[in-house]
Amino acid sequence: MGLIIDAVKAGDPDRLATLLQADPSLADARDANGTPALVIAVFLATAGGAIPPRHGDPVHLKTVRTLLMAGAHPDAADASGASALHDAARCGHGTLVDLLLRTGASVEGRMAGATGGAPLALALFYARADM
Repeated sequence: MGLIIDAVKAGDPDRLATLLQADPSLADARDANGTPALVIAVFLATAGGAIPPRHGDPVHLKTVRTLLMAGAHPDAADASGASALHDAARCGHGTLVDLLLRTGASVEGRMAGATGGAPLALALFYARADM
């Protein structure tokens, strides 16, 4: 699984696709801290969660697409309960939000088990009414 995480962090969607073609179940790989590859990829595609929002290198968007096409669970969350949709919504990355929703991401996610910790609530907190 380390090779998957390495390919995601390096922004190497071609290497990632090769690895996932050999074993699609690795699309849900997690790093040593339990953070899903998809959450890492979205973090990088949002320029590290930049606020004010900045879109990261387009290669990271391709990495997100590669993971989702291989079957990565769109609701996989890190230890705090933050999913890829949380990061995309908070950063106002409409392309990622749309992609994640189209692949089945839930709008009901909860960060740290908090009531109201849904991605939309987080987007509104960060003044992302366009989400």
